[in-house]
Amino acid sequence: MKLANKFALATVLGIAAVLAIAMFAHSQREISRWEDRERRDQAQIATLVAAMITEVWERDGADSAGAALGAAQDAMDARLRWVWVDGEPTDQAVDGVDGVPAVDPEALDLDAPGAVQHVLGPDDELLYTYRSVTAPDARPAAIEVAVTPGERGARIRALVWQ
Repeated sequence: MKLANKFALATVLGIAAVLAIAMFAHSQREISRWEDRERRDQAQIATLVAAMITEVWERDGADSAGAALGAAQDAMDARLRWVWVDGEPTDQAVDGVDGVPAVDPEALDLDAPGAVQHVLGPDDELLYTYRSVTAPDARPAAIEVAVTPGERGARIRALVWQ
């Protein structure tokens, strides 16, 4: 192989390596931006739903609050649940009031009123957002918001193909 061909090959391989690194950095940046937007959107959803559910619960009772939570979930592309964060079992059978967070309750730090915490789920596919709520009976609770499981993976695959 002539020396000129070796230089041309080295140049092409160098350009390919630089492009690969640039595309990797770009995809990581886009994933980070998407996750930041997702966190912000989930926090806003949780705040609105918490205010609505708390008001309905105080005015009409737990059954109406569960029905309102179910209606809110039907209107959104996210999973919404009311969960108790004190680790105590519940004796209430209310639709939408599941009782147990999807993540370990010990990992949640929701002591302040209106506190918001984002936690990656056990499979690292779902990002859970918790917003603290004080239930009408003063029991510590939270609104749990999670996006559909495949959305994060689909976003990453689209960025890689792009």
